[in-house]
Order: sequence, then C-alpha cells, then structure tokens
Amino acid sequence: MVAIAWRGLGIAPGYAALSVALAAVFAVAAMHATGETDNTPAGPLGGLAQIAVGAIGPGGTAAPLAAGGTVNGVAVHASAMLNAWKTGAMVGGSPARLVVAQLAGIAGGAVAGAIAYWLVREAHGLGSAALPAPGALSWKATAEAVAGGTAHMPAGAPLAALAGALAGIALAVAARTRARRFAPSPVALGVGFIVPASIGAALALGALGFAAVARCAPAWHARRGPALASGLIVGEALAGIALAAIIVARA
Repeated sequence: MVAIAWRGLGIAPGYAALSVALAAVFAVAAMHATGETDNTPAGPLGGLAQIAVGAIGPGGTAAPLAAGGTVNGVAVHASAMLNAWKTGAMVGGSPARLVVAQLAGIAGGAVAGAIAYWLVREAHGLGSAALPAPGALSWKATAEAVAGGTAHMPAGAPLAALAGALAGIALAVAARTRARRFAPSPVALGVGFIVPASIGAALALGALGFAAVARCAPAWHARRGPALASGLIVGEALAGIALAAIIVARA
C-alpha cells in the first residue's frame, strides 16, 4: 500500500504508512460497529482518517483521499470477513476452509462488482438525482476542507469532533460499570447519527419486530430468524441490481 501510494499517487511514504496504521486501528472499530448494529461505518471512519492526515499532511487532497480510501477499504473488508466467519462458525465451517473460500471469492467478486457498478452507473449515472452518491461528495468536501490543515476546517469542527470523541469514551467506560443499564451503546448511537433517518427507523422497527417474535416463538426465532433477516438484506440488494439491468436493457 505504501509503495502504491508513493509511486502511483506521489504521496510521501510516511503519510501512506500512517494511513495503513490508522486502517488497522479503525478496522477494529468498524468490526465492533458491525457486530452491534449490522452497519459498518467505513465511510465516516475514512473521513476521520482524512481529517487526521489532512491536519498534519503536506497540503492538497491526494494524501487525505488516499488515507480515507485505505481506511474505508480495510474497514469494509474486515467487517465482511467478520460476518463470513460468524456464519461459517454457525454452520460448522473451519477457519482454514473459510479463508480458502474468501480468497477464491476475490476473483469472482471483482468481476461481479465491476459489472454491478457498470449497470448502476449506466442506469442512473453518478451524482445524479437517482444516484446522488452522497458518500463520494462528502469525501470530496472533507478532502477539500482539510487540504490546508485544521485552520481551514469549518469553525467549531475540531471542537465538535473532540466533544464527540469524549462522549464516546465516557459511554464506553460507563458500559463497564454498574451504570451500563442506563448507558446506550456508543457504537449504536454513533451509527444513528451517520445513517439517514429512514434507515434508522427501519432498523428500529425490524429490531422491535424480531424482539416480539423472539418472545412469542423463541425456538422459531433462533432457527429461522437470522436466515430470514439475511434473505431480506440480500434480496433488496439483488433487486436493485436487477432493476438497473432492466433499465440498461431498455435504453
């Protein structure tokens, strides 16, 4: 990663190495969030890496964007691997076979991902009303904001980031004391701040529904609940790709 950033993007090795170090640390936070909320805050963590590198970097947008991309990619794949290993453990798969399957899936995933990206781009375009790509736009805005260091950030942004970090630390500490019954999960609370309200509401309704099913039919919930939830998530994604393919075929 350091060599690619240095030779391909002209980023000094020190800043590239810092990006890799941040990715290793933030991947743990991403996996924690995935385990608690089923949402991976890879984008916000990548944005945080942009701020960290931009604050001490040489200026420009290349170093912050490379740092954000490194952290984002590692966080996403680490969390995906965590989910796969958990599922494999539930069905009796060995870690060695899971690793082989994941390595074999790289080739197929690269091809499938490229095709899906092409279909979505051709059907809706990037940055359009149908596909506004808010994540990419927010990254662009963050990279431009930190290009000149913390002095060029919006007024109050560093103080707000510090307040959020301290609040997260306080909640994490409270979760390990007798006050844990009254302290919300800092990870879940943070995810609620960064996802759209529609997603937060859907997560809340789904959790309440499954909690009711678990109370009324615990055996059925333990046996069928995870498979049903997984099917709904995957089905939504496949439906989106299918709709994009139909739009491209009609064009």
